Amino acid sequence: MQEPTLPKFTLNRKGVIIMVLGAVIPVLLLNFFIICLKHTVHIAWDFNTAFVFTTLLMWLGTVFSFDYFVCRKHTHTKLNFNMSFTDLKTYGIVIPMTFGLVLMLEYITSLIPTTGDYFGASYEKYTEALRKIVSDPSTTLLLTVVIAPVFEEIVFRGIIQKGLINKGVFPFYAIGFSALVFGLVHGNPWQALGAVSLGSVFGFVYYKTGSLLLPILLHALNNFVSAVLLLYRGYDTDFSDILEISKEKSFGIGLIVFIIFLLFFNKKHNSGKVL
Repeated sequence: MQEPTLPKFTLNRKGVIIMVLGAVIPVLLLNFFIICLKHTVHIAWDFNTAFVFTTLLMWLGTVFSFDYFVCRKHTHTKLNFNMSFTDLKTYGIVIPMTFGLVLMLEYITSLIPTTGDYFGASYEKYTEALRKIVSDPSTTLLLTVVIAPVFEEIVFRGIIQKGLINKGVFPFYAIGFSALVFGLVHGNPWQALGAVSLGSVFGFVYYKTGSLLLPILLHALNNFVSAVLLLYRGYDTDFSDILEISKEKSFGIGLIVFIIFLLFFNKKHNSGKVL
């Protein structure tokens, strides 16, 4: 006799509220704890240590709250994802596809103003935060190459996108919505534009392959390259500077590379949805 299939988790308004509370409450409790003890216990945290700990606590709270209060309650099993490696040919396709998109985004992002009443102040805050983070290379790599790729892909692709698709939302809208939210949480237009675009590609790759490991590794590789450029070339360095070509030419090359490898990927994984 075949065992009944357990229901898949879905994402609704209640699930979103639970995730938000799971992200906010632990951070508030941590701050309250520090305030209560600051007069009796000396806690000397620098910016980077506090940022890493707070970020990790926020993501852990988000994932745990959805797992415990939504997934286990409705599916009677813990939150889990397909982390299969997939084949090397797929990696050989999606890596240059992502690189092509990055070349395109460098030019598009350069069109966003960095001066003026609104953009000037926002850009200064953005660059100041980058300066603080890159002042400690180990913190930069931990945040960008480990914490961010793992937890952001679990939340935005693994929970939000997959939860919406399981609910019956058309995949195109589920991918777009998760990518849009992914961009908004970055909090500034220079990162948000890239996050929405890359998030859409990561979501498409996840939808077609069914493996969450693939977008995690793509995310980590992209962030690793960006982190290396930040640490050793400065936050205003692009691939066009390294290649010594104009941003317009870099955009053209990126567009061609992206389209070619997107066609290859779609041809290889044209059997429809896997999730």
